[in-house]
Amino acid sequence: MDHLTNNKLSAFRDAIHLFCAVAVGFRGSVRLPGVQHCRVATARRNVWRWSVNIRKLQIMNKIGFDGGHSIHELGPAPDVVLFFDCVKIYAERDHLERDWSLLTDRLYRRYLRREEFKPALLLMGQVRELFVQRAAESSIECDAKVLANSEKSWLNPEQPTLAAVFSKYFERFASACGSAESFVDAFNIYQPVRVVVSDLPGFARDKNKPHAEYDALEGEPFWLRS
Repeated sequence: MDHLTNNKLSAFRDAIHLFCAVAVGFRGSVRLPGVQHCRVATARRNVWRWSVNIRKLQIMNKIGFDGGHSIHELGPAPDVVLFFDCVKIYAERDHLERDWSLLTDRLYRRYLRREEFKPALLLMGQVRELFVQRAAESSIECDAKVLANSEKSWLNPEQPTLAAVFSKYFERFASACGSAESFVDAFNIYQPVRVVVSDLPGFARDKNKPHAEYDALEGEPFWLRS
């Protein structure tokens, strides 16, 4: 592939991304319910509140990890918000001795730089170890009616631990990092690991945003904006 120019490589990757977005399925957007469908368990509400006002969201986008040449789909946006909020309360706030910002800021709101994705992968492994120790039943509360609708949630809170509830998140993050690394090996170009809208319209909107926009971002990440 040495004869390909950087522009051709960029166009090639964009074509792969669009194909992946179509492959995971274009699903018509649905309205969010008036209340959140999952949250950190009642015992912790005096310490922490749901960080996203679900009523403000207009569209329930499907979200995934993007890395290298692949999108690794996770599920509806509120599921992904719940995952990151569990990371914030059960890892970041319960274990202040470690710096979790590669996950709670860089991955959640921005993108992982080339030198960051391997340390972030190690941190994600530590999150999984912490989640193994937490019973799902006592850690999160979910609306059973919402969970019965696969357009609104892909989670199964009947799993024994948080690690089991979010098992595919850990697997697909590792896959995204692996895709990013293989793209570097093949083309000597790092395509950042980040959280993206995996539905085609949202992905097409965000895929060409310059990194400077992510670096300057405050508040909600782009993948939570309609």
